[in-house]
Amino acid sequence: MTTIYKTLDITIDDKVLNIMRFTRISVATILCLIQIVVGIIVKYNFFDFSILYIFAGLLLLLLYVLYVFFITKLERDSYSYSLTDTTLIIQEGVFFKSRTIIPYNIIQNIDIERGPIMRKYNFSNIKVSSIATTEVIKFIKDDIAEEIKKQLVDNKNRYKIKF
Repeated sequence: MTTIYKTLDITIDDKVLNIMRFTRISVATILCLIQIVVGIIVKYNFFDFSILYIFAGLLLLLLYVLYVFFITKLERDSYSYSLTDTTLIIQEGVFFKSRTIIPYNIIQNIDIERGPIMRKYNFSNIKVSSIATTEVIKFIKDDIAEEIKKQLVDNKNRYKIKF
């Protein structure tokens, strides 16, 4: 089994860590601000204990920021993928590890996705749809993403089943 791309040889750029942290902190901030606003509305309209609700929102935001800074690095370090002669292998997970093996002959569609934040840092996700599932190869540099897509398409066509 020949490995074309191996994660041990590819180091994920620190900019990926910034992207992951920025998106997670943005979502957490919005949710906690909603909780604080609801606490203020409740305080002035209904109950007096809502100051605890506001502090709970601030505490949750602080805990989530700590979570983002520690766990996000572990997630980045535990993510890997490999293209072999016959399959695509994706491994991920910090606490619960998963390994997804997709044979090339069941791949139906391959898309490259770039969100606004990822475009800023020149990263892409490759979305691989198969008969059974849709998996994503995450945070690939744009130029490498095109090469990987071409390799996946070539391997898919090589192992295409004719009926």
